[in-house]
Amino acid sequence: METAASGTPEASARFPERLDDAEVRLLSLATRPFPPGLTEPDPGGEERWDAARVWAHLAEFPHYWVGEVQKILASPTGDPVPFGRTADDAGRNGAIERDRLLPPEELWLRVRTGIEEARTYAAGLSQADRERLGLHPRRGAVSVAFVLDQFVANHLEEHAAQLEGLAG
Repeated sequence: METAASGTPEASARFPERLDDAEVRLLSLATRPFPPGLTEPDPGGEERWDAARVWAHLAEFPHYWVGEVQKILASPTGDPVPFGRTADDAGRNGAIERDRLLPPEELWLRVRTGIEEARTYAAGLSQADRERLGLHPRRGAVSVAFVLDQFVANHLEEHAAQLEGLAG
């Protein structure tokens, strides 16, 4: 279920600013060696990762969620379509395990590319596009604006905080 702030026109208007802020935070971390230790879990989650896994996840999820928004908007009837994944998704976990071995510079390039893709794509959406609904396997019916707010911007912020915590 959407929260009061998520998916609103106000939240949509702040989306580019939130991406900018997350990108600045992540850039400051990208220039450092990966710190040791494990993250605290995401809110409501159980996974604890080393920094390489966090960076691998950051490198893959903005692009993934833009594709899922495209899937929602491609529905010819406008009816909510199933989209998304959960933490146990094999493709998600496989990408994280594979890409955690990439050099930090490559991961940072992918993170920046994903953020820019999300920023550019969201800028081209109409209010009607933002209001379209998809059916997430855990969250149920949510709007495109919610997907961008929670699964892109909020998730970037959560992982930036995890990396900041590891870096001290």
